[in-house]
Amino acid sequence: MTTIAAIQQATAKYFGCTVNDLTANRLAHARARHVAMYLCREMTGKSFPTIGRAFGDRDHSTVIYACRKVEMELAKGNQL
Repeated sequence: MTTIAAIQQATAKYFGCTVNDLTANRLAHARARHVAMYLCREMTGKSFPTIGRAFGDRDHSTVIYACRKVEMELAKGNQL
């Protein structure tokens, strides 16, 4: 089973940042963080609050926003 930590590590590697960057309060890595949150939801089925806690204790609504944003990009056919 895929874990949130494994998804964070793989996403950070893909985007050329660190897991610490994904959990920090910086806009520079927001896209990578959004993708990682989306993948966590899709691949683990964990709740929004659980995912939020794994990303620097973010609110569940932040995770919902990230997932919707990535879904909209995918629906438009944009590459992440």
